[in-house]
Amino acid sequence: MKPYILMGYGMMKMTEDLLKDWNGGNIILNPRVLNEEQLINCSQTYKKNNATVLFDPHCYVPRSDKPILNSQRYWFKGEYSTNVYTDANKIRENIKIIKEYNDEMNTDAYIFPSTMCSKADDIWFEIQRNWLKACNEIMNNKKRYATLCITSKILQDEMQLEKIIAEIENWEVDGFYIIPEHPKGEYLVEEPLWLSNLLDLCATLKLRDKEIIVSYANHQLYLLSIANIDGLATGNYMNVRAFNSNNLFNSEDTKRKSTWYYCPNSLSEYKRPFLDIAYQTKELELLKPNSLEEQKYSDILFRGAQPSTTNFNETISFKHYINCFKYQVENLKRNNYEETYAMQEMLLNKAEQYTDKLRRIGIRGQNRDFYEILDVNRAAMTVFDSQMGFNMKMEWK
Repeated sequence: MKPYILMGYGMMKMTEDLLKDWNGGNIILNPRVLNEEQLINCSQTYKKNNATVLFDPHCYVPRSDKPILNSQRYWFKGEYSTNVYTDANKIRENIKIIKEYNDEMNTDAYIFPSTMCSKADDIWFEIQRNWLKACNEIMNNKKRYATLCITSKILQDEMQLEKIIAEIENWEVDGFYIIPEHPKGEYLVEEPLWLSNLLDLCATLKLRDKEIIVSYANHQLYLLSIANIDGLATGNYMNVRAFNSNNLFNSEDTKRKSTWYYCPNSLSEYKRPFLDIAYQTKELELLKPNSLEEQKYSDILFRGAQPSTTNFNETISFKHYINCFKYQVENLKRNNYEETYAMQEMLLNKAEQYTDKLRRIGIRGQNRDFYEILDVNRAAMTVFDSQMGFNMKMEWK
């Protein structure tokens, strides 16, 4: 399973640094935060550092008023009539420009544009067919991923999901690039049904021999390894770790107020004052990552000084999170379904042990504490295993 960096605000230099440290990686460029010149320059820089580069056009919500997104040459420029979605000439014109972007960036595969699905009906299906037809005619000389951006309500409606799967499972593409909207703007989702339906969606498409990349993800979605997905993408701020369609409008808050530390053992994130409690109680080692690779950016916290007095700043915290994400994602999948499922159980059991110990001494992650999410993931796993486990065992490859 491949980890991807989804570019967020202020990530150009950070991403270059990470690629140099890793000697390569996988990048998804984001036109919501980078203009055309920056997209091209970033791609050139990252490819010099052995990166695989993809470009997500971000056409989920054409009415978005994000300034940088609206500055892109292929954007809709205030045109929201049905013609924009159904007129063959207008569609082809936009797709040709998106192909030009991909050519300029020398991307390694295409991510086809798509609008967000808020209702699985004939109108949405027709729009997707029109766009898919044009994309396959114009963007056909590389691997092709169809975008599937779906609202949180759809992901909690089994009947609508079944309609979507029936429509898309035979599309002429190599894979799907999935963006699941989180319910109620949650960072860590508290709805087991949302998670089990996402597992089912990914597994069903994977069983049709499609590659699956899930974007706008955080560590809660490590669980998708049991659906045998191929890639998981995350970034720095919450708005690229959890998709909320409201963030495509200019009132977006990029959540820059606190510096968080991610503990890979507890799957939780903590503010620095809580690290000071661990330091004072001589339990700071509980928060230290086990592997040397995961310690690379957090080592400064464990050299004997009180954490809040160190130079562990926002940039370092983002590097630490993305670095841990990389190494954890790369180790999630095993040779078969049973071993991968067992790996998830072990990950959750370990997180339970650590969160329990940390909570006992007053260290809590507030809205990023995984303690209350453990049973959500376990419930989703159990439902998925009862419904899809046999097929996954038989078809795992």
